[in-house]
Amino acid sequence: MSVPLLEINDLQLSFATALGISRALRGVDLAVQRGVSVGLVGESGCGKTMTGRSVLGLLPPNARVSGRVLLDGIDLLALPVERLREIRGSRVAMIFQDPAAALNPVFSVGEQLSAVIRHHRVSLPGRELDKAAQLLAEVRLSDPERLLTRYPHQLSGGMQQRVMIAMALSASPELLIADEPTTSLDVTVQAQILDLLDELRRRRELAVLLITHNMDVVRRATQEVAVLYAGRVVEHGATHEVLGSPRHPYTQALLAALPRLGGRRQPLQAIAGSVPRGDEAIQGCVFASRCAYAMDICRDNPPRESGAEHSVWCWLYPS
Repeated sequence: MSVPLLEINDLQLSFATALGISRALRGVDLAVQRGVSVGLVGESGCGKTMTGRSVLGLLPPNARVSGRVLLDGIDLLALPVERLREIRGSRVAMIFQDPAAALNPVFSVGEQLSAVIRHHRVSLPGRELDKAAQLLAEVRLSDPERLLTRYPHQLSGGMQQRVMIAMALSASPELLIADEPTTSLDVTVQAQILDLLDELRRRRELAVLLITHNMDVVRRATQEVAVLYAGRVVEHGATHEVLGSPRHPYTQALLAALPRLGGRRQPLQAIAGSVPRGDEAIQGCVFASRCAYAMDICRDNPPRESGAEHSVWCWLYPS
């Protein structure tokens, strides 16, 4: 297999607070190949968004980060702030969860898109609106010239998200980080946005890191999936393998909790307990406190990786 465009090694993130150190990521390992969409899935509080933000250095001043985040062999964590700013948007772009909050309500769509285009110098001076209209057409928005004069509040949620995608694509990045891009949209618009992202991935040969808690989104829009729990990847592999034959007890529990239509009525499954707090010290497996199969070794020692193409970090499987 070729060298990944993005390679994350032992990414650890903590925050210094008045109550002590809170750990968000406890050693994330992940790779994203060119032209491949990788889903990062897990419960709220597992560190999905923090993983995406760590790649671009979009962290508050009290954050402490270590490990390596390699983009084409360049360690982003070791770059000075000025150099990292050049990479944001031009090589790596991010779509945020709530487009209404990400777009500025006092500027028109055209003004906001033009500002991004000017910043990245991807159009001739004075031609920014032409480039903006092309981008809106590429994300399947009709009558783009008219939309350039509109303000965010005049657009639907799906249209706002398409504007955010157009903005992210303005400098032709190699990697797109999509943080819950369909959460606030209805099911029909969700499907349209996912189809659009997949079309753009194939046409532009984009690498995509899709952050979500929705297993149906993962099944529909990704080729690989990494299951994240308490700041660690516990299972990784091809999407059809992981969702079709889940190996880690946490992945199995996530899939068992999905509601199913048809058949006999059964109580909805739930995972007992909650995600560990950031200030909790974890010596062994991060899922041991909630796992029905936990053994003494699980609580005392972190599990080793088992499997090659379909990897799992669990003591139930020999390394």
